[in-house]
Amino acid sequence: MFCLIPNTPVEVRQGIVVYGVPDERVFPVDTAVEAQVLELFRAPGSRRGTIPERLLGAAAAISSVGPAYQALLAEARSMQRYVRVLAPSSRLS
Repeated sequence: MFCLIPNTPVEVRQGIVVYGVPDERVFPVDTAVEAQVLELFRAPGSRRGTIPERLLGAAAAISSVGPAYQALLAEARSMQRYVRVLAPSSRLS
């Protein structure tokens, strides 16, 4: 079993594919098969990171679209405050 997590920018050749290396004691890896699988997931222009499989959850949390959505929400909240300051209050109408 191989665990690979691509992030969204891989679509435009700017992302990263994180490979969780399995624990050899639990899942012995055939290096020839591993090389073939990694070649299949090699996206031109993208990077590949290798970490222990137990850390895949943390890698997904910081490299997936979650941080981008948080930034979008923060920007929307700041714009909302900006609009409240500049827009006339409905009570004054």
